[in-house]
Amino acid sequence: YGYSYPKLLFLDQHDLFHYASSNIPLFKVDEKFYHLGTTFKATYFQALEFCHNHQMTLVSIATAEDDKNLRKLLYKHTEELNSFWTSGRKLDEIWRWLSGEPITYFNWARGEPNTEDCIEIHNDENVTWHDRSCKDERYFICERNSIPSPSSALHPVLKIYINNEAPSYNSTLFTNGKYYVFQENNNTVKIIPEET
Repeated sequence: YGYSYPKLLFLDQHDLFHYASSNIPLFKVDEKFYHLGTTFKATYFQALEFCHNHQMTLVSIATAEDDKNLRKLLYKHTEELNSFWTSGRKLDEIWRWLSGEPITYFNWARGEPNTEDCIEIHNDENVTWHDRSCKDERYFICERNSIPSPSSALHPVLKIYINNEAPSYNSTLFTNGKYYVFQENNNTVKIIPEET
């Protein structure tokens, strides 16, 4: 009786996949997989942590095509109007994705952005963007480019807390997929997750 790897269950042959080890539904749109975090609301930092713990990242909307794909996903799989966190965040007055790349494509709602630091999207007619306080609780969207392989079922866990609290407004977290760079005020820490 050897160890058997978790199996991929194809629940809806068109776009819904379920990865047994993480127990979250993934929707495929073009070449990306998305998880709609609609079972609970989270702060921006809690949403980052949830996505990371499921081998995903908060969604980044780099192009009009990404925006169109998200619109298609939200129209098909959400019924109520809601807000969802993206990985977008304002740092030193520049809007950036979690990767650290400056945001060059925007879909702000009329009158946006205001004075807040994190980007949420609304599943309204145009899936418009709004800036909100990172401490607000929202649903969220995680993404990844492929289904996790069974060999990657165990992965490092990232928890972001400073003195048992989520980071302040003047903090940020960047990732290149291998390590994280955390900045708060004038301090920078490189976090290299350990394999467990």
